[in-house]
Amino acid sequence: MNDGQYRNLSLLGIALDVGFNSKSSFNLIFKKVTGHTPTEFKESKRQP
Repeated sequence: MNDGQYRNLSLLGIALDVGFNSKSSFNLIFKKVTGHTPTEFKESKRQP
């Protein structure tokens, strides 16, 4: 998500681009790996 090529993609777009078949499976694995939902992670990385 920090990579510039993903900056303008939705979370669904990112999920599909990296190989997930659904947003729900992406969210589940993302939270298991990072401890945060993709939305929480994206919000915490926003530039002021």
